[in-house]
Amino acid sequence: MKLVRTLVTASFLAAPLLVPVGAITSANTTSATSATPAGAATEPPTDTRPPLAGPAVRVDKRSIVERDMTGNLRPIEFTPERAAAAKLALDEPTRRAVDHVFIARRESIDRLVADHIDLVILARTAGDATPLIERVAIAAAALQAFRTAIEAPSLWETIAPLLPTKSRDEFNAMMREYWDAIFRQATGGREPTTLEKSILSARHRLAVLGEEIRAAIDGLGSSGELIVRAATSGLSLSTSQRERLAEIARDFDATTLHQPSGDDQRRLVLQVCAALDEPQRKAVLARLPR
Repeated sequence: MKLVRTLVTASFLAAPLLVPVGAITSANTTSATSATPAGAATEPPTDTRPPLAGPAVRVDKRSIVERDMTGNLRPIEFTPERAAAAKLALDEPTRRAVDHVFIARRESIDRLVADHIDLVILARTAGDATPLIERVAIAAAALQAFRTAIEAPSLWETIAPLLPTKSRDEFNAMMREYWDAIFRQATGGREPTTLEKSILSARHRLAVLGEEIRAAIDGLGSSGELIVRAATSGLSLSTSQRERLAEIARDFDATTLHQPSGDDQRRLVLQVCAALDEPQRKAVLARLPR
């Protein structure tokens, strides 16, 4: 049973997630160079080199901006912060601290999807035939459900303070260049207004959040804890039921090593239902894809 991959996409979310304070100003001051494709460099004029100097040495700065043959930005896999952090040369303790930020973010999205699975399913099934007022209500409910992810400090703001000075400067430079490239591609190369930056930032971070949610959905079916959490979301469970369900989830993960088959998932659902009363079982079964 593909318990979660068939449930939802994340296109219903919208949120005013803005670039961290100060990033826009910094991006403006570097726009003349940051819009240059990644890896490009500007050679100094010939007459400025010392008479006996050797060949100019090209210094490639770190960048996450990549362009295709037409000059358009290539999409970044995962988040821009993860792409930028991967390019840094960090010591082991710092790398672990940075990885912990990404893991915590992923786990928070996983829990939100599991806890609001009914809303996620409802959003998935709402189409053009759904009355506008209902779609607006669903969108408002989704914004409320995912508020903690929306209002949390950005990954940029969270990671930068963990880095040593040199790495932090490189990280911030990559992020400023990335956002400047996003802005300028959307406006055809001209300097965007502050309002345009806010709108473009919200739209782009919305797309990134959607990808995070899709990744959470893909991984939901491999975690016993998350499957149980999603299946029993909103149910009033007794202490003994919670303890039994936690035991079921642990056994599932220990047995499948987070690589369950469809049969493993079906057995898990049966075990969950066995721990519930009749009304609770009906609620769980109603959530399963037909």
